[in-house]
Amino acid sequence: MNNIKGLVFCGYPCVGKSSIGGTSIQMPDGGWTPVVDMETSLMRTEDYERPENWVQIYVNYVETLINQGINVFTSTHGAVREELKKRGIEYVNVMPSLNIKDYWLCKLRDRWKKDPSQKNLLAYERAMDYYDVDIKGLQEERYVEINVERPYDLNEVICNYIRYNQKTWSFD
Repeated sequence: MNNIKGLVFCGYPCVGKSSIGGTSIQMPDGGWTPVVDMETSLMRTEDYERPENWVQIYVNYVETLINQGINVFTSTHGAVREELKKRGIEYVNVMPSLNIKDYWLCKLRDRWKKDPSQKNLLAYERAMDYYDVDIKGLQEERYVEINVERPYDLNEVICNYIRYNQKTWSFD
């Protein structure tokens, strides 16, 4: 395995990747390191197509950043996770729990209505059709899940996972 300093978190749509990008999270040694949100929609052309090798290009960027000690939030696309595995890059999935499906679908719908981009529409449609299957698949790997139906601090969720291996975030 590479001498990787940064961490990789694969974030489910609407988990807060964009809101945490550009901030820092506290590492186990107490130091703070930056976080980058690797937006997969940037891998699309103007006609919303992707090059054939987009996954390799995307993961090349991820690998470059983590080798510089930068934490990276990526998508939960299966192809991205498979490429990370292939390269021996460990990652943690960050996603909502199964029991807040209706709440999460509303979050995705509201995001799409607020910003009617193709990216947000596709994320909402995917979740409408595959939420249960996708979440169960992510749970088969290393993960931390969000189990709250109200605003939360993703930075706090991630820091508690890193420091205490807290795998479920709730206010219960």
